[in-house]
Amino acid sequence: KNCRINKGKFKNQKGEYFYGINIIGRKENQDFYSLNQEDIDQWYDNLTKFCVLLDLNEKYKRLDKIGKGNFAIVYKYERKSDNKLFAVKSLDKKKILESKRGSKDNPLLNEIEIMRACDHPNVIKLYEVYEADKHVHLVIELLEGGELLDRIRNKRTYAEADAITIMKNILECLGYLHEKG
Repeated sequence: KNCRINKGKFKNQKGEYFYGINIIGRKENQDFYSLNQEDIDQWYDNLTKFCVLLDLNEKYKRLDKIGKGNFAIVYKYERKSDNKLFAVKSLDKKKILESKRGSKDNPLLNEIEIMRACDHPNVIKLYEVYEADKHVHLVIELLEGGELLDRIRNKRTYAEADAITIMKNILECLGYLHEKG
């Protein structure tokens, strides 16, 4: 359920290169190797949906601050390999731990599990989770255009067709989330 994953390139005694993944679980580690880098890349990409990664800045470049909440700051990040933009929610581990004193639930783990379980066009997609000393970083879909509530307040009046579309999307999303539990 919760594991860490590393990817690497290695050289054997004959000087030939091979590629590998190391998955670190709570009780044991497992290594996987292949001579084919594409295989390892594909395994790694699929496993990142379920594991915690270690070095956000190796793969992404931080751009701008988007927003701030009680436990997190959201930044716009760019993936170095293809310049694709993402939002990264950087959560302060100390603040989260202090807020949950006396509670058995871990709100951060709950959020990650819920986001990983969701696959709906109206729910923000979680791509990867990174952990550093003081923060947990959630790489999520970047939605530009601001908060829906702010847009509704600013526009004040909507055509009936637009209001129907907005409500339909909200209700479909709520129905999906309700089915998920």
